[in-house]
Amino acid sequence: IYIGRCIGVPGDTLFIDSLFSVISPEVQFNPDKKRLYAYPVDKENLITLLMHTLSIDDDGLMGSSDSTHVRSFSRYEYYLLEQAINGNNWIQPLAGKKDTELRPLIVPGKGKFVRVHPWNITLLRNTLVMHEGKQAEIKNDTLYVDGKPTQHCYFTKDYYWVGANNTINLTDSRLFGFVPQDHLIGKASLVWFSKEKDTGLFDGYRWNRFFRTVK
Repeated sequence: IYIGRCIGVPGDTLFIDSLFSVISPEVQFNPDKKRLYAYPVDKENLITLLMHTLSIDDDGLMGSSDSTHVRSFSRYEYYLLEQAINGNNWIQPLAGKKDTELRPLIVPGKGKFVRVHPWNITLLRNTLVMHEGKQAEIKNDTLYVDGKPTQHCYFTKDYYWVGANNTINLTDSRLFGFVPQDHLIGKASLVWFSKEKDTGLFDGYRWNRFFRTVK
């Protein structure tokens, strides 16, 4: 069972990047958007202590090597950490593309056609096979449905695009694609329990999140 925010409903056109993250002018420059940062392995205990002191949620390691660990922080969280280490600069943002090419992604609806593009062909093929009961395959960059090449896909169900709050961990539609309506089982309304990972029986509780309504 996954909990996520509904980002797209049937018929919506979303703008996505190469990782199928939904981008909008509001989201693209959102200071709460998570980015990847690297730091020396021997600073792990200090990072963990600072995160706890600054009330920064621990999303876990996003990567590691013999000398480096990688975590995700928002710009504000990174600012707090920089201030705490007095600007010593051993936490470094990972280099990435400054300009992201966006592509339109139409969320399928019941009785609707969706045009096939290079950036959605695999997603449409998977949806047809898993949820529409069709025989679909990609050959020479062309989508074949029930043995016939097609440039438009017809859908018999309503679908949704859901997103997790964490923009790095892919536990949302970036991982499992369009979600058919018959897979939606309810709506989260209340956080009744919240605890940090890898903490003991008597610590790590996020008391300020207990019994908070989900907005």
